[in-house]
Amino acid sequence: MLQQSPEYILHELNKEMANLYGRDNAQSRSMSAYLRRLTVTHRLAIEEFELLHEAYERAVLLISKGKVSHATNLVAYLKRIASNIAKEERRKTPFHHPINEESCTKDSLSDININSELDQLAEAMTRLDEPDRRLLTLKIIDNKSWKEIHQLWCKETQEKASISCLRKRKERALSKLRHLYHRNTPETLTLQGPWGS
Repeated sequence: MLQQSPEYILHELNKEMANLYGRDNAQSRSMSAYLRRLTVTHRLAIEEFELLHEAYERAVLLISKGKVSHATNLVAYLKRIASNIAKEERRKTPFHHPINEESCTKDSLSDININSELDQLAEAMTRLDEPDRRLLTLKIIDNKSWKEIHQLWCKETQEKASISCLRKRKERALSKLRHLYHRNTPETLTLQGPWGS
């Protein structure tokens, strides 16, 4: 695959950012929940939107320097940068308040209960049709190439679907999964839109 120009990648990044700042869409809600988890888990004294903005600025700098060669999975790239920033901030400000019985209230623990979010994700997966669930498992969990997925799919389903059809089906399945996941996620994560009012 030919390397894409920094200008094109920046254009695509800006489109993704506009989508993330949109009100009431699954991708922005997912990013908001992810950033909120980072700020709570690493005990950061910054808001989610500040973390996203800093991740965006770093991404722009790296793209401008030619460190990013393709405009693929830019949202995942932003998440990875945000995670690195959260770890850096956590190292700068060590936490000096050990957990004690008083701090272990039901409310405080629910903020960092990642297991419940994984349970919600697993529940959403069970609500998908079996073919959609299988396709997402092959691509995301098993990390198979599209060529491998195509071969397995044709063998298992007896369907003659092209790789591009399978890609589109995976995107639709992922969209359904996001919808099912966020339908079971507390609305308090989104306030008025994912980044507040």
